Amino acid sequence: MGVAGIALTWALLVDGVKPRALRMAFCVAIAALTAYGAFKSPMSRRHGYTWKYALEFAEKNAARDNAPVLICSDLPESDHMPLPVGNEAKDSNLFAPLSYYRLSVPVVPLPRSLNDEAVHTASSFLQDATPHHRRFLAMGFTPSYGTLNWLAANSSANYDLRALGSFDGVKVLEFDPQWHQEGNNR
Repeated sequence: MGVAGIALTWALLVDGVKPRALRMAFCVAIAALTAYGAFKSPMSRRHGYTWKYALEFAEKNAARDNAPVLICSDLPESDHMPLPVGNEAKDSNLFAPLSYYRLSVPVVPLPRSLNDEAVHTASSFLQDATPHHRRFLAMGFTPSYGTLNWLAANSSANYDLRALGSFDGVKVLEFDPQWHQEGNNR
């Protein structure tokens, strides 16, 4: 609604300029200044961030042994809404990047922030994964780094942590069972 009012106001202002050539020059000057400002700005070439590269990397890394991936939602609403269960996250609005950047491996959905649900879900996952010596990945964008740090701290007795990279701000971590490392050293 505001845009329509602004457009009508500009139309009334421009209509007040009587010589037609001057009116046209005024409109062209406004359009040129707007285009110049938009293209000159360094922000015009900067997009937001994307999960594409982090998810592509995680897919390649996890697919070799079907390692599960713990993913923190990028939406603040995930802190207050019920999360999907298991692979339902791949079709959930709370995990929208998974709808077009697919993962073939199991997904464990986590909320955006470190809260009671994140702790409960991650603890349950660790209780199940640790006795089976399962390697897994975890990933999240900047607001979820607290959850990733909690996961690293609470798995350090049984897992070796490796930061695989940060792709446009989306951090990807690998958790490798320590028994696996010892078996390779023998």
